[in-house]
Amino acid sequence: MIKKTNCYTMALFLLFLYVLQIFMPVSVKVSIPAGEQNVLRMRWDNCEDGYPFIGEDVYKNVKLKHSNEDAFFIVSIPVKSQQKLRFDLKPADKETVLVQVSNIAINSLFHSKIIDADDINSCFSGFNGAEVNLNDDMVEFTAQNSEDPYVQTLERAEGEENWFYFYRALIFYIVLAFLISVFVEKLKNILKKCYPKIRGVIILACEKLKLQQVFPVVLFYSYCFIWSILIEAVSRKSLSLSLIFIKEKPAIFLCNYAFVCLWYTVGFVVVHKLTYFIVSSAIPLAFLTSNYFLLKMRGTPLVWQDLSAMQFGIAIFFDTYSKDIVIITIIVTGILLCLFLGLSYRKKSKNRRVKVCIGNSIFSLAIIIGIYGQINSSFEAWNQSEIYLKNGLILNFFDSYLKSKVKIPSGYSMEGMENIKEELSGEHYVTSTDPNIIILQIEAFMDPLTIPGLKYSQDPIPNMRKLMDEYSSGNLQVNVFGGSTVNSEFEVLTGLPTKYLGTGDYPYLTKITYEPMESMAHYLSDRYQTTAIHNWYGDFYNRDKVFPNLGFERFISKENIVDGTYDKYYMDDSCFEEYIPRVLKESKERDFIYGITVQMHGPYSTTKPDAATINVTGNYKPEILNNIEQYVNTLNKVDTVIGHLIEYFDATDEPIVFFAFGDHQPALDILNDTDFVKSYPEYDKYTVPYICYNNYNNGAVNVDMAAYQVSSYLLDLCGKSGGIISDFHHKYKETKEYDEKLELIQYDIISGKQYLYDKNNPYKNENMVYGFDSMLIDEVESEENSSYIYGENFTPSCKAAVNGNAVTLEYINSGKIAINKLLEPGEELEVYQKGLYRKIGESVFFSVN
Repeated sequence: MIKKTNCYTMALFLLFLYVLQIFMPVSVKVSIPAGEQNVLRMRWDNCEDGYPFIGEDVYKNVKLKHSNEDAFFIVSIPVKSQQKLRFDLKPADKETVLVQVSNIAINSLFHSKIIDADDINSCFSGFNGAEVNLNDDMVEFTAQNSEDPYVQTLERAEGEENWFYFYRALIFYIVLAFLISVFVEKLKNILKKCYPKIRGVIILACEKLKLQQVFPVVLFYSYCFIWSILIEAVSRKSLSLSLIFIKEKPAIFLCNYAFVCLWYTVGFVVVHKLTYFIVSSAIPLAFLTSNYFLLKMRGTPLVWQDLSAMQFGIAIFFDTYSKDIVIITIIVTGILLCLFLGLSYRKKSKNRRVKVCIGNSIFSLAIIIGIYGQINSSFEAWNQSEIYLKNGLILNFFDSYLKSKVKIPSGYSMEGMENIKEELSGEHYVTSTDPNIIILQIEAFMDPLTIPGLKYSQDPIPNMRKLMDEYSSGNLQVNVFGGSTVNSEFEVLTGLPTKYLGTGDYPYLTKITYEPMESMAHYLSDRYQTTAIHNWYGDFYNRDKVFPNLGFERFISKENIVDGTYDKYYMDDSCFEEYIPRVLKESKERDFIYGITVQMHGPYSTTKPDAATINVTGNYKPEILNNIEQYVNTLNKVDTVIGHLIEYFDATDEPIVFFAFGDHQPALDILNDTDFVKSYPEYDKYTVPYICYNNYNNGAVNVDMAAYQVSSYLLDLCGKSGGIISDFHHKYKETKEYDEKLELIQYDIISGKQYLYDKNNPYKNENMVYGFDSMLIDEVESEENSSYIYGENFTPSCKAAVNGNAVTLEYINSGKIAINKLLEPGEELEVYQKGLYRKIGESVFFSVN
């Protein structure tokens, strides 16, 4: 007779099996009535973003098994991997491959789904010359005279449930569950009799071996080890790649592991260990999350200088709340922190715990110092997109911290800088042409034709290609890849290279936020109106604070661009067709315009773009080709904008020099693909094209240069005098001491005593205005619990406050907005434009009588 406890055990075991099948691998059985063992190989989905098979970069070499009639093979794969299957057709000294498949069965513990020939034909597609054809009750995979042919599922094949398999499995597992329940009952009775003796032996062994003291230490190092693997797996988006990293570079992984151990070492001496480990894990989680989004957006990892962006959050806090509230918040936070540390600290800690804590710290630091000292010279600080994969995320972050402080270059002194200044005291020639100078910094612009192995249905940049052929053009060396736009922007405007700064440094977030700096805009401000245009947030990277310090008199940003259109998330670059000509028409002086586009900002989807005008083909994975198609079709739209601008420049009577360049190459999947990097090691990810057009002299001089040489190049081209930096480039760029003296000049201006300026910076902050059209409020109409504001030049960035208290605003159009409050007599309405963090420009007020 079956006991009640047996029934519970059986039910629990069956439930366990049914849940377990969700996580257990499934077996894929492929029936091949006619085929050869060395013809078919299989791969499967690795369940990651991007191309589905890149993580499983090993072919499963299957072996055929023969039943009475059919040949078949069975492959065990992860349960999620059945979403996408792939069969590679590998000919054995044959030009033609033919494989017939009658069905595919996907089996788990309880379920089996049969995908017959009709379903295989509908859900599989051929690539690289492979074809899928239905032939009676079989499907044929064929390939002829092609390289790496394969067939792949584009959508999951559901198949039909094999109920016979289900009932057979259910009966088998019920019988197995019964036998296990009987065995468990017997074992339980035996353990009841033996438990006192076993317990005594275990306790005695633990006391003699002092395992109760060792166990917490083992648990601590195991916890840190799991965290170390997790950090590497998330940063590489693959657990298998993190394990390969551990296998190939155990010493470097040990160094990263030592950092984690050092972080958690205080856990040995606190009372509430669980609370401590949970709270202290918030920092690594925030670190991983930030790194994930930075990799996705710009293709480079989190570095120490990225933390300087935290000032944005602090600035919002100070701008939003009064000084008293800020002080109170800081005091309360400090008290809570002290209480937590006080409650957590073990006042009566045994000396052994303190010794373990100190010993772990010393041991971890010894590992870090020893290993880092050996590999420090191999760190390529400029190549962050690749170096973090070689040295681990934490060690790379630590290295960026150590290299964030700029060292005093050899030979830096007051006398040395005065000598350089005297050598630059010569005069420059000045012409009477005075052309308008327009620089357009194009987001993620590169020439797609430079990527090997790709073919396009048409040239993505026909207008810019024509300019490259007819006017001056060449390659521009930049110091960033996939992101960090403002560093290329800094180099072009100031003439100073970022390579001499600390790793990952952003001058826009530090030095230039607070102090004026020599720049091309300052050079030209006496005879030119200087304008910056950016169709994104004006306070992003502190541009609203930086541009006045760089000498710009006007800043047109997303917040004050009226009736701007959007391409998905980012504003369309077509706004430059309106605002660049408008600046030229409305100014009384010549113009220096610096435009910064945003429409081509990544990341780029791996799905097929809708209504694509340009198709991309090549011997690459489908998702990589889709990723490139997304990019080139957006690039083609920007190329059209360039074409319209050139049409306007050609038609105007004013002389114009137009310089367009890419701030960095895009973070395309192909450029970070392991196979691509191995196949084309010579590909340069730090080179972008530039174009220099003018409408008064068609002479073309093609020359390659660095981004920090652009301002000097344009000043020489237009016959304009500059300052110390531009004069230095003009005189020294062909000399052997060019790099050495340029580093000295940069250090003196940014980090040093400014001996070149006699310790008195001659450049001042400009009183910059925002936008072209000020907002106006004509009238306010109240209706129920809302108020409708009519006026001019409203944008989606508008916010509102009544008597200083924020209210919800709805943007309707450029002439109408609404707030969720009925305005009463005596109340004052404020409408302002808000950037990502703070107000941009002037507010407009309306008092209700």
